[in-house]
Amino acid sequence: MEEARQAGLWDGSSTMYARLGDGDSALGSLERLIREQTASNLFDLHPPVVPGAPPIFQINGNFGGTAGIAEMLLQIHEGCLHFLPALPRRWASGRVRGLKARGNIRVDFEWRDGRVTKIALMSPVEQTVNLAVNGRRTKVLVKTEV
Repeated sequence: MEEARQAGLWDGSSTMYARLGDGDSALGSLERLIREQTASNLFDLHPPVVPGAPPIFQINGNFGGTAGIAEMLLQIHEGCLHFLPALPRRWASGRVRGLKARGNIRVDFEWRDGRVTKIALMSPVEQTVNLAVNGRRTKVLVKTEV
């Protein structure tokens, strides 16, 4: 990982850890990205290529960081939406609005003590969706947005 950080590739590791279900490592990676490679204007910076040169802006850290957050909160595998698949312990309670899942589904949800308490799914077309929530799987019909 140290080689990746020095090469300016730290941005994608939060997503990798989230996909592995390791929320705490994903959050740690995201925090390192912000602490070590993010300017005060929130632009991601690539370490200097030439000694003594200033760091340069690179967009992949911004995209990788936001993707890592989304992957910690919601993932889709084999047609099933998995809620809180890699929730960091420090994010025990919270809410998210406007995540987009495959199938153009807008997802809003809340959680408390690491368990989903409320879900709202919206779609421009009616469709059936498989969900994995709080250790249970279910199938729901998502009706069209009004």
